Amino acid sequence: MQSVNPSVTGTAYFFTMTTHQRKPIFDQPDNVIHLRQAFHYAMQIKPFNLEAISILSDHLHCIWRTPFKDTETPNERWKLINQLYQQQQQTTAPLWQAKNWLHEIENLQDYQNHLDYIQLNPIKQGYVDTARAWPFSSFDNQSQWQQ
Repeated sequence: MQSVNPSVTGTAYFFTMTTHQRKPIFDQPDNVIHLRQAFHYAMQIKPFNLEAISILSDHLHCIWRTPFKDTETPNERWKLINQLYQQQQQTTAPLWQAKNWLHEIENLQDYQNHLDYIQLNPIKQGYVDTARAWPFSSFDNQSQWQQ
C-alpha cells in the first residue's frame, strides 16, 4: 500500500461520494475520463492535491489535501467538479446524492487507515483480486490523476 508523506502541510480530507440514486454511471470508462478531467480543471482553479482515489461504478472514495491555511470548504471544490462534469456530459442531472461522507483526517494513522480503505475497496467490492489491477484508482496510476 502507498503511504503518506508526513512532511506535507495542509488539511487532508477523506470522502465517499455516492452517485445520485446509486446509478452505475462510472461503469462506462468515458464517464471516468470526464470525471478525471473535471478534477484536473478544478485543481487548477481551486488548488488541492488529490492524494488517493478509487472510482467504482456508483461511488468513489478519495483523499485530498487543501493548501495550508485554505479557508474554503471542500464543498466548494465538489460543486466545481460537479459543474465541470455536467458541462462535459451536457446535462443538468445531479451527479451525487445529497448526503455523502466527509471526514477530516486527524493524524498519520487515520490517514493510513483511509488510504488502505481506498486501495482495498475494489477488492472488497469484488471487482479485482489486487489493488494494482483496478484501473480507476490512483494506486499505481498516480500520474494520470496528477497531470
